[in-house]
Amino acid sequence: ITAKILGKEHPDYAACLSNLAVHNSDFGNYTEAIRIGTEALDIRAKVLGKEHPDYATSLGNLADYNYYLGNYAEAILLGTEALEITAKILGKEHPDYAACLSSLAVHNSDFGNYTEAIRLETEALDIRARVLGKEHPDYATSLNNLADYNSDLGNYTEAIRLGTEALDIRAKILGKEHPDYAISLHNLAAYNYYLCNYTEAIRLGTEALDIREKVLGKEHPAYAISLDYLELYSKANSDFNSFKSTLEEINK
Repeated sequence: ITAKILGKEHPDYAACLSNLAVHNSDFGNYTEAIRIGTEALDIRAKVLGKEHPDYATSLGNLADYNYYLGNYAEAILLGTEALEITAKILGKEHPDYAACLSSLAVHNSDFGNYTEAIRLETEALDIRARVLGKEHPDYATSLNNLADYNSDLGNYTEAIRLGTEALDIRAKILGKEHPDYAISLHNLAAYNYYLCNYTEAIRLGTEALDIREKVLGKEHPAYAISLDYLELYSKANSDFNSFKSTLEEINK
């Protein structure tokens, strides 16, 4: 209808395409999302120009769709272009610029560029602290992401520090029955497991499991993930205690 009334080179038609691409992505149709999103991008480049916020949005969306398909190099390329345009038109203190940094950090992390991911996410964190404040959900998200990237590099103590700060903020602003609070608990459990703090991992993982059961239900994938990890932690704890008991018997 929009194409018929306004034509295929109208910003509203591009907006419809962009929305349709998002819906396809939500359904896991990433190849179709890329096709539709690319059409929206081309129209916006022609009609609005390559220094328009909507053009940058299309680039960012396409970066995400490629990321979901595992095309990390292409995602980084598109995300970098979106970042540069956003910096130019909105400035480096704008929340959208911080969002671009954070997305680009995620793409770099999954490409194995953990040090670059930390650099980008730290910049996003600093901007969000100044612009949004340290009790904003986006600030907590950056902390959570930084914790993950440090964990990927084996910096588990730093991951626990950052993850605990994210947990405390989410508890305060979202409440202790929010899915994001459960994510923080789940992640902290994993970091403690990697440091062989099995009892603490079990405690945190159990709390995450209970919240997911209550809020999401037992049929949700996140609940199943929590169960799998708790089984891992329990087995590790049991093996550790058995090993410790064996050593104690030997040393008697």
